[in-house]
Amino acid sequence: MKVTIIGWFFIFATIVIGVAAVNTGNNLLYLIVSFLLSVMAISGTVGKANLSGLSISLMPLGSVFAGVQSPFILRVLNRKRFFPSFLISVEVNDSSVAILSIILPKESSKKIFYLSFPDRGKVKDVSVKLISPFPFRFFYRWKIIHPEFEVIVYPKPLKSSLREVEVSSGRRKHLQGIGNGEFLKLRNYVPGDEPKRIHWKVSAGKGELFTKEFSDTGDVPVVIDLQSLAGSTEEKLSRATYLILQAFRSKVPVGIRAGDFYIHPSTDESEKRRMLEFLALYGKEKL
Repeated sequence: MKVTIIGWFFIFATIVIGVAAVNTGNNLLYLIVSFLLSVMAISGTVGKANLSGLSISLMPLGSVFAGVQSPFILRVLNRKRFFPSFLISVEVNDSSVAILSIILPKESSKKIFYLSFPDRGKVKDVSVKLISPFPFRFFYRWKIIHPEFEVIVYPKPLKSSLREVEVSSGRRKHLQGIGNGEFLKLRNYVPGDEPKRIHWKVSAGKGELFTKEFSDTGDVPVVIDLQSLAGSTEEKLSRATYLILQAFRSKVPVGIRAGDFYIHPSTDESEKRRMLEFLALYGKEKL
C-alpha cells in the first residue's frame, strides 16, 4: 500500500483535529475526528475488497519473437457475485498495459497490449500487478498475481539471404529472396521484404507499400543447414528463423537440418511452428 498526497493531507488533518479535540475537550471536534477515522477505515476495507475476486489470463495473438513487441490479449475476470471493481491499473512484468474503469460482477474486461521478452525459450511465468486508488484516492493498494502462462519465444529474426541454401536434391541454387523469374503479381508488403522488390510507383499511388512477387522458386524445396550459417550459435538461430519466415512468405517448401535433427521441406503451418519451436528451445531443454 502506498499513501497518496491526498491521503497524507487527510491523515495530517485528522491528527491536527484530534490534537485540538484533546486539548479543548470540544465534543464537535471529537465527532469530526471520529468521522474522519471512519472514512479512513471505510477506504481501507472497500479498497481491499475492490481488488479481491479478480483473476487474470494472458494469451498471445500470434508468434512471439525475442526482443520484439508482440501483441497479447489481457482478460481480467471479476468473480465477485455482487460488487464491481473500479479503477484497476494493470502492470505486466513492471510495464503498464491497461487501465480498466469498471469490471462488473461475473463479467470480464479485455485489452490488447504489447509485451516483449529478451531471450528465446519457453516462458512459464509472468508477474501481473493490479493497482487501484479506489475509493477515495487516499491509498494505492495492489496485489500481485502469477497467472497460468506458457509461451514459446522464438529467436529474434536476423536478416539473411536465401541466395545460397541447400535444395532438396543436394544441389545449390540461387534463391534471391525470392524471385528472379517471371513476374506473377503485386501483393501487400510484409516486413522483411527486400526494398528492391517494392513497386515504388504503385505504392506511391496507393499510399501503401506493395511487393513484386515472382515465380522462379515457388516449387524448389529448401533445406536450411543450421551449422552452415554464419555467426555465433544465437546468430545462426536468428538467421534460420528469418529464412524460415522468408520462405513461408514466398511459399517455398523449407526444412531444417541440425546434426541428427531433420525436418523435411514443407509449406505446412504446423511444420513451420515445429521448426521455430526447435530453434527456440535449441540447447535449452531436451527436444
